[in-house]
Amino acid sequence: ASLGGGWQQLVHPTDRERLHAGMTALDERGELATQLRLLRADGQERWVQVRVAPVDASVGRAGGLVGNVEDVTERQAFENALEHSALHDALTGLPNRVLFADRLAVALARNARADHLVGVLFVDLDRFKVLNDSLGHSHGDALLVAVGERLQRTVRLGDTVARFGGDEFTVLCDGLDDGRGAVEAAERIMDALAAPVMVNGAELRVTASIGIATAADATATPEELVRDADAAMYRAKQLGKARVEIFDDALRASATEHLHIETGLRSAIARDELVLLYQPKVDLSDGRIVAVEALVRWDRPGVGRVPPISFIPIAEETGIIVEMGAWVLREACRQAAVWTDDWPAESPPMVAVNLSARQLADPGIVQLVLAVLEETRLPAARLCLEITESTLMGDAEACAITLARLRTLGVRLAIDDFGTGYSSLSYLQRFPVDYLKVDRSFVAPLRPGGGEETAIVEAITGLGRALGLTIIAEGVETEEQRCIVTALGCELGQGYLWSPPVGVDEVEALAVASSRGAVAA
Repeated sequence: ASLGGGWQQLVHPTDRERLHAGMTALDERGELATQLRLLRADGQERWVQVRVAPVDASVGRAGGLVGNVEDVTERQAFENALEHSALHDALTGLPNRVLFADRLAVALARNARADHLVGVLFVDLDRFKVLNDSLGHSHGDALLVAVGERLQRTVRLGDTVARFGGDEFTVLCDGLDDGRGAVEAAERIMDALAAPVMVNGAELRVTASIGIATAADATATPEELVRDADAAMYRAKQLGKARVEIFDDALRASATEHLHIETGLRSAIARDELVLLYQPKVDLSDGRIVAVEALVRWDRPGVGRVPPISFIPIAEETGIIVEMGAWVLREACRQAAVWTDDWPAESPPMVAVNLSARQLADPGIVQLVLAVLEETRLPAARLCLEITESTLMGDAEACAITLARLRTLGVRLAIDDFGTGYSSLSYLQRFPVDYLKVDRSFVAPLRPGGGEETAIVEAITGLGRALGLTIIAEGVETEEQRCIVTALGCELGQGYLWSPPVGVDEVEALAVASSRGAVAA
């Protein structure tokens, strides 16, 4: 459409000043190209692309302006929708982590000048996976939407609630006078979540673990502040869930060490820093070594040997455990294959390797085990995979399927740390396992004369034998404990009574001694 007289009166009042400034600068720029909103007679807004240029009177025509107006309302709506989807969560409509980080950066810069604090709350729903898996994803999605709405109603005007991912939400508390304001915001959220949530006719109760981090200036980056709040949330989870924790200097030191360990672990395999030790499992009837458990250790440069408790949880959390576990499996099977011909006693031992929750959930775990067995030429029956009871019950249905596939390869399977989790007997019957390991926490208190501790081990042993399983007592440290677990029906024992985890040479020496009856029996 060509420009006509008086058309500027149709421009939206908010855009008129910008249009006027552009028209005024026409002589300098030679042309005006911009998008504006026009108001129709019925009050509807239309976006238009306007191009205006001056006409030079020297070419024989009267001077003035020439231009055109193109209706781009639909295109503008499409672009707005694209921008919104790029910056907002599709399920809840809340800002996503990209928009949250942008607003956090602006808030940090602004509050540094105003001498105020910026607070970040990292909110993670407790037991959401259980609810989602048991009730279905539609209920889970509806619950996330409901929680997002409650969070929005709880925060102050001007604060930002974002869905960070999964069942995680973040809250930006802008312009705080002190750290107490962030704590009060977290307490309001806890109160708001206390009431039941109605989801598709079902009444659900949900709690959250919340971590808080604050900053007073722009030296803290958005990534660092979110990371600190996340670390505080993780501590809240570790301390029992449904609580609020604040990031402090002690947690900062822990988080720094966590990062250093994670960084070192990512290169530990390539740098040949991991080693395997082996702890014997003995036949309680005669003391012979019949199996060994492979246990990974890390010789960290400049630090020395790192205790497993310091790096295994981090490897599990970060996913490094998958690569590390594959290395352990391959190295243990390689050594077991060597022992096929070079074991110094009568029969080479079975080797046991632990599978973590992440490894068991990895779609490629069965193919990996098969490939390692073929690569090392180790008979499948000489490999035992140990899975903790808590791992199995995390997703019992999926675990039962995976274990069945592993069992078809011919490998042995064991339930580790039995008695520390919450096994369903119906699932226990479905797990195609060969061994049941009584957790060391039940073996350690055993004393002559019986008592509650003896009754627990006796019950576990009776259950395992009723299911046709071989029972292994873990953590046997005294001759008295060996006698008790033997009397209770355990066939195999493992613990410091015989040996701590040791290297290959020491294991072979123990095997020679056990074959001669020199190991406690």
